[in-house]
Amino acid sequence: MTTLAGQDPRSALAALHAAVAAAARGEAFAALDLVRSAVAAPEPLREEWAKGVMCCSQLGDEDGALLAARRLWQETPASPQTAFILARTLEETGRIGEAIAILLPFAQAGKLSLAELMRLVRLLMFAGQIDQAQALARRLLQRDPHNPSVWELLAQAKRFTPDDPDLVALAALQRRLAEAPTAERARAAWAWGKAQVDLGDDESAEKALGTAAALRRQLAVLDMDSLELATEASLDAVAAPEFEAASGGLAGERVIFIIGPQRSGTTLVDQILCSHPAIAGGGELPFLPLMRHALGDFTAQPVAAYLQRQRAAGAADPWAAVRDRYFALGDERFGPGSRFTDKLLSNHFRLAVIRCAFPRAPVICLRRDPLEVAWSCWRANFNLHSAWNASPEWLARYLASYERVVNYWATRFPGWILEVDYARLVSAPEQEIPRMLAHCGLPDDPATRSPHLAQRSVSTSSFAQVRQPIHAGRMGAAQSFPRATAGLRRALQAAGLDFAP
Repeated sequence: MTTLAGQDPRSALAALHAAVAAAARGEAFAALDLVRSAVAAPEPLREEWAKGVMCCSQLGDEDGALLAARRLWQETPASPQTAFILARTLEETGRIGEAIAILLPFAQAGKLSLAELMRLVRLLMFAGQIDQAQALARRLLQRDPHNPSVWELLAQAKRFTPDDPDLVALAALQRRLAEAPTAERARAAWAWGKAQVDLGDDESAEKALGTAAALRRQLAVLDMDSLELATEASLDAVAAPEFEAASGGLAGERVIFIIGPQRSGTTLVDQILCSHPAIAGGGELPFLPLMRHALGDFTAQPVAAYLQRQRAAGAADPWAAVRDRYFALGDERFGPGSRFTDKLLSNHFRLAVIRCAFPRAPVICLRRDPLEVAWSCWRANFNLHSAWNASPEWLARYLASYERVVNYWATRFPGWILEVDYARLVSAPEQEIPRMLAHCGLPDDPATRSPHLAQRSVSTSSFAQVRQPIHAGRMGAAQSFPRATAGLRRALQAAGLDFAP
C-alpha cells in the first residue's frame, strides 16, 4: 500500500491517500478498494473525506463517492456545501428521496444557491413530486423572472394549456434574450417549443424546436463519424472463439440488461421488471463503463490484451474478474445476491463483452417505430452529451447505428436478445409482460401490470410518463405534427429506416 511518510499504513487516512495516489497512476480498481478500506475503518477523517468523494467521482465510482460523502456528512458540521455533495452522490445512486430530504431543510432556511435550488427542482420531478417542483420553480422565478434555466425546468415539470399565462411570459422571454448567449437562448427556445408541442401547434412547434436545435448545434461537440466507427468496432470487439469458450455459470443470470435508443420505452420496461418482487431496479448503472479500467474502450485490442493478462495469470475463466467486480458493485448497491436491471443506453456498444462475461444474462431490446423515437427525441431536452438529437441527420444516423448493432447480435445469436415492440407492449401488456418475465426466468406477478405504483424515482426524460398506468395514448404522436416532423422523415428515409407513414 502506498502511504505518506510517517503514516500508519493500516490507518484510514493512509488508505485514503493511497487511493488518491492509485487513481493518479491509473490503478482504478485498487483505488476503489482502498476507498472502501478507509470507509470501513472507524477513524474520523472529517474534511479529508472530500478527497475520497472527488477521487471516486473522477473514476466513475458512484457508490464509492456516496460512501465517502456519507462519512463527510457525519463527521463535519452540517452545511449547504456538504449537503449538496451528499445529495449529488445520493442522486447518482438512485436515492432521490434521501437527496431531497438532505437538501430541503437548507432550502427552507434560504441557504441554498440558485444552482442548488434548481437541482432540488429536478430531484422533485424525478421523485414524482411534480406540484412541489413547479411551486419551487415559481418561487425561483419570483427572484429571477428572466432566468431561462428556471423556465426550462418549469416547462419540463408542467403541461401548457391555451389559456396559460406562462405563455405570455415565455414569449416575452424570447424577445428579451434575442442578444443573449447561445446557451441561454437555446434553453428559452426549447421551453417555448415544449409549450407549442403541448398546445398541438404544428407550425409554431416546427419553428421553435428548429430554433432550439440550431442553437444546440452551436454548443455541441459531436463527431458522428466517430460514433459510427465505434459502432463498427463494437461488433468485432471480441474474437470469435471467445464466445464459444465463455462460461460464467448461473452468476450472469443476476442481471437483466435492457437496451434500446433513448425514448424507445426502456424506462417503462425497467419499471415493469422492477415491479416484480424478485428484481431491484438498477436504472442506468455505471458498472460496465467502470470496467474500462480493465478493458479500455471495449474494442478488440484492449480486450485481447486483458484476456492475455488474465490467462498469463492462470485464470481458468478470464471473464470472471470482470463479472466478479461488476457483481461486487451490485451487491454494494442492492444487497448481496440481489437480481437487478441495467438499462444503461450505451451498453449496446458492449454487447460482445456482455455475451462473454454474462452469457446467461437475459437481454431485452426495445423496438419502436423510428419516426416515433425520432420525434420524441427531437422534442426532448437532452444534455449536450446526447446532442445527436440537435439535427435530423444526426438523429437518423444515431438510430441507424443502433439498429445496425442490435440486428447484428440478434442474427448472430438467435434467441439471446428478446425483442419487444413498444407498440405491442403498451397496447397488449397482458401478452407482452409474461413473455418478458419468462425470458428472464421469472414467474408471473400481478404487480408488473401496475408499474406506475412502484415506489422508486426515475431520473430520465420519462419521469412523468412512468407515473401513469400503461396506455397507448402516445402512439402515433408524430402524425399530429407533419410540419415539425418533415425534416425527421426525410433524414430517416435517407438513412434507410422504415417508419409508419
